[in-house]
Amino acid sequence: MFTRIFMAYDGSPNADHVLDDAIDIAVERKATLTIANVIEIQRYIALAGYGGVYSMDAIDSMREGAQTILKTAAARATARGIETKTVVLEGEAVDEILRAAHDGGCDLIALGTQGRSGLSRLMLGSVAEGVLRRSDTPLYIRRASAKDTKQQ
Repeated sequence: MFTRIFMAYDGSPNADHVLDDAIDIAVERKATLTIANVIEIQRYIALAGYGGVYSMDAIDSMREGAQTILKTAAARATARGIETKTVVLEGEAVDEILRAAHDGGCDLIALGTQGRSGLSRLMLGSVAEGVLRRSDTPLYIRRASAKDTKQQ
């Protein structure tokens, strides 16, 4: 069980903890690990300006930043002997995570949650909750500690 692990990674302190956990599981199970970063370009465009003014340079910068954090995450996994793949996804986070995990034949999805509540959860949503509600794949979800959320 758990031979192909998919992890959504954003470079946050909690995501680093989840990455460590996913690597440990992969080592124990001799599993492969796909690490993904999702760029929500449509959200950026919507927030960039009501008139649709946005910068392609900013989008390219987001893509480059995603590649950079994925390269660092993958190096941590490969240092432990894990076969690792990285992917930058573009679209709505929940949809992209579920699609990529399914298309990759993954049998475990690992992700972190910020533990937001109230208005911030209503406004920002919860990727982890969206994946939890819609996934047929087993999930490993780690809630951020108070220390992690203060560092962000």
